Amino acid sequence: MSKFHLRNIIEVTWVDSNGTSKWDSLENYRNHSVAHYKTVGYLLKKTKKEVLVVFSQSPANNGDGNGAMAIPMGCVTKIKRIK
Repeated sequence: MSKFHLRNIIEVTWVDSNGTSKWDSLENYRNHSVAHYKTVGYLLKKTKKEVLVVFSQSPANNGDGNGAMAIPMGCVTKIKRIK
């Protein structure tokens, strides 16, 4: 049985770099900006460096998780507890 019991469901709002690799006018590039994201899942870990979100946990399979994302805290703009 897994020692982790994921209880807190969170929504992380964060930004990331956003690039392109095509030729375009500099005027069009003026409208280019960072990408904005929201990630929802179970909070596994939060440190000064990162927040780690797990997407699913199975009560079968020893409580194993399925899918995870580590988001750098420098990119995080908001963490909201959903449940």
